[in-house]
Amino acid sequence: MKHLSLLTFLFCLFWASVEAQPANLRIRSNTHAFVVVINGQAQSFTPQREVFLNNLRAGMHNIELRLENQGRTRNNTFSFRTAIFLQPATAHSYTLDYNENQQIVFMPEGMQGGFFGGGGMGGGGMMPDECPNTFTDSEFRRYVRSIENQSFSEGKLAVARQGLRQSNLYTDQAIEVMRLFSFDPEKLEFAKMVYTRLCDTHNAHLLNDGFSFSSSVREFSRFLDSQN
Repeated sequence: MKHLSLLTFLFCLFWASVEAQPANLRIRSNTHAFVVVINGQAQSFTPQREVFLNNLRAGMHNIELRLENQGRTRNNTFSFRTAIFLQPATAHSYTLDYNENQQIVFMPEGMQGGFFGGGGMGGGGMMPDECPNTFTDSEFRRYVRSIENQSFSEGKLAVARQGLRQSNLYTDQAIEVMRLFSFDPEKLEFAKMVYTRLCDTHNAHLLNDGFSFSSSVREFSRFLDSQN
């Protein structure tokens, strides 16, 4: 029995060490240049047709590909979202391409057919999601810098409000802007302001990550409840 327990312990120790090993991910596109966002964090700000990401945590990840405009209205963002599982100590490779029906699909390399629509696990499942009047990556960087350049909260809020008159944001971008404010009252005011300009309003609750105090989280939660 002791011998069996020791083997079990050694196996668990070995498996834990394997799970701790990172994974690598390669994504290439035969359709559009893209920016990769993983779990809400942009991995780059310049659209590319091939991206290599090393030392990613093994496990499930939410992937968003923001595709470069191609003949679309200026500032339109064309995005695909999916969830993929990364095995530890493994190099994964995915391709964005057209299928025989001219639908854009996302598939592991070497797989025929791919995934589109509905959602899913492992290989993913993605639906096109267009959001009008979004910033390009360079425009968003300039927007952030213009807010940062303001010395006082009133000025930061005024510039933030001006930028939202004609443009929409994704939740991860809104959280980044919230963190430019030093105090929660200004963060809360911006969060309420940006709510109607979010491309992904179903993720609005994630704006709570931008607050420093639980009282602000409760206040914003009450605000969200009032919008539904």
